[in-house]
Amino acid sequence: MELCELLGRISELRGDAEPTELCRMALLICNRNPDLGKLDAPGALEHMYREVTLQLQSATDQHGAVAEELDSLASTEPCQFSPNHLWTLIRAIKVQSHILHMYLGPVEAIA
Repeated sequence: MELCELLGRISELRGDAEPTELCRMALLICNRNPDLGKLDAPGALEHMYREVTLQLQSATDQHGAVAEELDSLASTEPCQFSPNHLWTLIRAIKVQSHILHMYLGPVEAIA
């Protein structure tokens, strides 16, 4: 399967999507499954599309929740900093890392 065909099939699955959304889904699907030929199997693309959609929704929800926590953290006084605030920062870093991994795919270690 070529990229143009992938975009066309995603458009069939989600006919109301904007071009940027189609491209985003194609990128996320390609990062999860670099061998596009495997998506030719019956139901394979639909299954992958559902997985990516759920993963994206989960990451979006986590990002929203952590953003609220960070806003709350930013409004506290520096002297009121607690271990819970540190965990909030760690969760925010993990969520951002997860989102970057979704969009960039696995990153090779630099030798």
